[in-house]
Amino acid sequence: MERVGATPGARARHGAARSWLLVAVPGLLLGCLTLGCADEVPPKVRSGVEAPAALATPSFLHDAAALSRALGLLTEPLDKPIRALSLNVYADRILLQAQDPLDPAKVEQYRFKAGELLGPIPVQLTGPGELKDNLFPLQYADLDVIVRLVKQAERRTGLGQARAVELSLKRNLPASMDIRFQVRVTSPAGARQIEARKDGKILGIRQEP
Repeated sequence: MERVGATPGARARHGAARSWLLVAVPGLLLGCLTLGCADEVPPKVRSGVEAPAALATPSFLHDAAALSRALGLLTEPLDKPIRALSLNVYADRILLQAQDPLDPAKVEQYRFKAGELLGPIPVQLTGPGELKDNLFPLQYADLDVIVRLVKQAERRTGLGQARAVELSLKRNLPASMDIRFQVRVTSPAGARQIEARKDGKILGIRQEP
């Protein structure tokens, strides 16, 4: 997959890599912010939605109540159903990339951090896939299992001082159209990737290089 540089303020582009789609299996599509695939949204882009400051303290990966409230504040202003490209949860922030309902060929990112919802910001799409193949209805995944899955993943690695640092949710392309969770767990002894179904059932663990 080639990462394409972007120009600030550029809108998301869909279809630029269609000529690369040479196989029957749908390809993976990567959504990069127009600022170069960073996960930060410029502070000047704000939705005006604010949450209690207390939400900035708990880990969204380990506090189910904090995560539930944050996800509610993140998704409440968005048109339903939400057709997501990806959802990423970190200890201190949540990132959602979703289809623009007013322009289905485009994707926008929203970020919840420190009690504030920032966005939307246009996302540049790169990779050999088609946007329609990569999108999925967010409600198809059980977001209530995230914290339980994270804790199970930490235990299942068998690593001392294991700590989850990221959870992602997206389609399992190019292998399948399944919607999958992935949890990245790190420790002094190494890192592991834990994969799970959209209902939270763990499917396997692999060691990172």
